[in-house]
Amino acid sequence: MTSCKDVPTLVDSIAKENIVECEVVGITGSPSSIYKEFERLKTNASKEELFQLMNHDSLAVVSYSSYALIDRNIIAPSKLLERFVNEEENVSTFCGCIMSEESISSLIYHRYWNTRIEYPDDEDYENYIINDSKELQKMDSLILYSKKPDWILLSRAFENRIYSNEYNSKIEEWAFQKRDFYALKYVFNNLLKGNKENLEFLLNEYLATEKVYPARKEEIMGMLKNLQKL
Repeated sequence: MTSCKDVPTLVDSIAKENIVECEVVGITGSPSSIYKEFERLKTNASKEELFQLMNHDSLAVVSYSSYALIDRNIIAPSKLLERFVNEEENVSTFCGCIMSEESISSLIYHRYWNTRIEYPDDEDYENYIINDSKELQKMDSLILYSKKPDWILLSRAFENRIYSNEYNSKIEEWAFQKRDFYALKYVFNNLLKGNKENLEFLLNEYLATEKVYPARKEEIMGMLKNLQKL
């Protein structure tokens, strides 16, 4: 019986597919058999086994083991994020009808982040409310002070909140030295005093030198237009 599979068998089954699936997949929203295997792994594996699986060759096994550790409150998500935040290797993912590739750090972050957000409008997933927490603040701080975090983690970190002044120099470093778009946007919204000319120059340079898709180009043009009015 599938429900009686032992931990090594469950691990082998997940490793064989080597993909991280959500609870339902496909256009029809069919239950994922791989996710069911993960749920059995989460229930049956001991704390020691889950920590051992964090060193498995299969990135899917590592990802699902991270999920289990987070879901069972065995380890703080920030501790797992700290381990993987600068890792660039991606794992295949399948959620709903979207197949993609994600970093383990992104999967870890969003496993927790998704527990902290609410959607007032079930049909508008761009409009959400963040129920902030010390753990989420710790994770975002870790991202800002990391060397090469995933771009989506930077976007979350800059959009989640307004930071205290002690973060200003690090945020300005991301904006003006590393030219991160989300940092530039944060400076525009929250740190404009003393940065207007530098920001205007960097936004124009960003348009001239980066491959900018239409929606972002329109957003940058809007910021530049507003800067010219100041």
